[in-house]
Amino acid sequence: FSRGFAGASASAGGSAGGGRFRSVLGAAFLLSPSMVCVGLCKWQLDRWEWKKNQLVSREAALGEGERGLHDVLDAMARGEEIEEYTAVIVEGTLDLEKSVRVAPRVRSVHGSPMAGAALITAMSVRPKTKGWFSKTPEKQTVLVNRGW
Repeated sequence: FSRGFAGASASAGGSAGGGRFRSVLGAAFLLSPSMVCVGLCKWQLDRWEWKKNQLVSREAALGEGERGLHDVLDAMARGEEIEEYTAVIVEGTLDLEKSVRVAPRVRSVHGSPMAGAALITAMSVRPKTKGWFSKTPEKQTVLVNRGW
């Protein structure tokens, strides 16, 4: 005793095309998260290489030694490029009345976050003297990051 559906023979021919569409759609649905993960993995690896190169260039700049502010300014006036993390020595007077707290800032100390602020202070730079008859240089002020 068998039961059949009316029109089963008519729908058998048309289901092959619809089944192929569903299998392609199912494969795309199943593979799309994998493709997103592959793309994110590639992005993370590229970012890791970029970060390693950044750290190497920072270490190289910090290892070159310290330069005086006036030497750096003269080099910039000549068109030389100064590394981003070059250590610069500045002599002058801190103007404590022109200090600014940049807050709120959070930093991690041994894995636990601590609230605080960064302290930025203006410094009047001691002028560079070239000789007995040099004209009085203009007053220069720099901002000093005094820490967290």
